Amino acid sequence: MAKKKQVAAVAEPKSNALTHGEIALLKQLHKRFTPDDVKEILDFLIMGTGMEKDQAYRAFYIFKNNYRDEGDYENIGEDVDREMGWEDYSDAHIALAMHFDTIPDLIEKKDYHLHGLEQFEYEEKEFYCGTHEEAEEAAKKYVEEQIDDSPEHFNQSFLQDYLTVPNSDEIAQEEAEAIFDGADDDYILSESGLEDEYQELSDEIDSLTDEISDLDNEIEEWGSQIEELEEALESSKGKKKLEIENQIEKLREEIADAEQQRIIKQALLDKKEEEKESFIDNAKEKAIENKAEEIEKEIDDDPFQYFVKDHGLYSAEDFFKARFVRVDSEKAAAAAIDEDGIAHYLAHYDNEEETVEYNGVTYYIYRTN
Repeated sequence: MAKKKQVAAVAEPKSNALTHGEIALLKQLHKRFTPDDVKEILDFLIMGTGMEKDQAYRAFYIFKNNYRDEGDYENIGEDVDREMGWEDYSDAHIALAMHFDTIPDLIEKKDYHLHGLEQFEYEEKEFYCGTHEEAEEAAKKYVEEQIDDSPEHFNQSFLQDYLTVPNSDEIAQEEAEAIFDGADDDYILSESGLEDEYQELSDEIDSLTDEISDLDNEIEEWGSQIEELEEALESSKGKKKLEIENQIEKLREEIADAEQQRIIKQALLDKKEEEKESFIDNAKEKAIENKAEEIEKEIDDDPFQYFVKDHGLYSAEDFFKARFVRVDSEKAAAAAIDEDGIAHYLAHYDNEEETVEYNGVTYYIYRTN
């Protein structure tokens, strides 16, 4: 659990003149310390005299700024230097100084920072210090970089939830085409979902073929009847001859009508057979489309499951090295921070997080070495 210190903001005094109490305090400090004894003075003022921290800092700076070797502080008069000189320091810098009961002058701000999170050195120890928002953002960016640069250093089962394959649609298309390369018609139809339509088309072709065959039989039969009637017509006279001629005429009309129907049905049959010839090709395209969508979803849902566990296309180690695999480092980093905490990634020395309040803001401190 984080250790927290509460520190009041250092306020400007209302008067510049030394009071009798201040003169007495300065003389007491003069007997015990020099201005270089920063921590000892602050400890004495806070622990020994019971001062509030903001009062202790003001007292320290009065002692430091107005130090006299002779200790004649009663002779300072109105020339009291009460300036703390903190305007050149960031709030994080000041907060860290207060955390260690020292002054900002003794804490070095490093030239580098971690994604905006300031880094400092004090007594040969280095620390990050900033608000929670600054620390969390820096930790996330840091973890993102680590995941992008060296994903193998992270728990692989953890990263599996954040894998992506940017070109999953292209891979799925290639896989689907390979599956149906050389596939038989029945499999293609079953995977395309067009079995019923194909059967319906086949039934229509069979029906038209039967109808045309029936018409051909009728035309042939009627032709035979005409031949017989024409033979009978040669030996017929009068009324009988007229009857035979009428029968022949009627049969010829039937044949003409049947031949017209046959032409129509044959044209329709030709069209249906053309459709059937291209139907398998269209069904194959549909089957590939369906399978590609299915594979793409499987890849997007869980690439590791698809490529490693289900199909054995890669070993776990090789899969994470595959060029087409990406880790959503932003989401993975956020999850890692939520699970492990900010200190796990910023406090490289002890994984501890400490806090201090300054000016109503909580600052978080992480030791790095």
